[in-house]
Amino acid sequence: MKTFATLKDVARIAGVNDATVSRAFTGKAPVAVETHRRIMDAAAKIGYRPISAARATRTGRTRFLGMVCSSLSMHSVLDPAFEVGLRKALRDSKLCLVQDMVEDPCPEHPEPPAPRIVRERTVDGLLINYAFGVPRAVHELLDRCRIPAIWINCKLDENCVRPDDLGAATQATGQLLEQGHSRIAYVDGDVMAENSQQDLHYSVLDRRAGYAQAMTEAGLTPRFLSIPPLAGVAQRPGAMLRVYTQWLQQADRPTAVLCGNDSGRVMLLAAAQTGLRVPRDLSILTIDNDPGAQRFIALDRVVVPFYNLGQAAVAELCALIEQPGQPRQPVVLPFDFQRAGSVARPDQSLS
Repeated sequence: MKTFATLKDVARIAGVNDATVSRAFTGKAPVAVETHRRIMDAAAKIGYRPISAARATRTGRTRFLGMVCSSLSMHSVLDPAFEVGLRKALRDSKLCLVQDMVEDPCPEHPEPPAPRIVRERTVDGLLINYAFGVPRAVHELLDRCRIPAIWINCKLDENCVRPDDLGAATQATGQLLEQGHSRIAYVDGDVMAENSQQDLHYSVLDRRAGYAQAMTEAGLTPRFLSIPPLAGVAQRPGAMLRVYTQWLQQADRPTAVLCGNDSGRVMLLAAAQTGLRVPRDLSILTIDNDPGAQRFIALDRVVVPFYNLGQAAVAELCALIEQPGQPRQPVVLPFDFQRAGSVARPDQSLS
């Protein structure tokens, strides 16, 4: 019967005591270079690997972080750049990640069960990748279990990391104002969805508020794209493009548009269909949720810092685990600004 190699086996082959082997693997105390090499060679020869459960029993730490996501993809951050930033931070901190899912409430299950990693405390801390609409049962369970937790892409008073959507929209509008535009409009795909404010993520509201703030401070009236209140208009194929095209055909059309939530490329197509040249006739600046979209169609844009979001989430959770009684201040991350030539000074005949 095959048996697993043990720490004592490594110590015997390397010619050292058990404590020295333990120090070599944990790094808690220095081990001579030559001794460390002999220990690692011996471990590799017999296939020894430290047992994390045993270490957890001794230290009270598993070196595992948990992350829970929503069963609805739109409620969680799933961007590849976020994953890369998250996993690099985990690797640098010598941590592992355990993932689980929270089922969203439905008529058949109004109070879904909490994730197993929360119920059984199999992790040192929790990354809550659930931007809004978290079931009440999960909130209550987190409060009872007192697991150190950092919320991702949520606007809270503490223990959260999020992009600075308000600041990004304010700065983006400021760039258009600096170019000499005064007829600046704001559009986003969420207007089409006919949602109430309670149904919208905080970023949608913050982006609109940032635009409105910059326009008001410049002594200008904010102008949002409005659509006819037709039932189901958002569900009709091509509805957004048709509305944008009709809007750009109006006599008082804007000379610049700030597009929220990935609507910039639709606006670019609408401009082409109405014969407008970008940026000579219409400047387009977009707030982009897709860092990789620039390889398809280049626009001046501000980009959600997904990579930094993943990095910051791990760093904040590690800090909270070390001092669980001291809540962390919110970490608000600036957007990345990228220029591609879709913004210019307005045609003076339209100003």
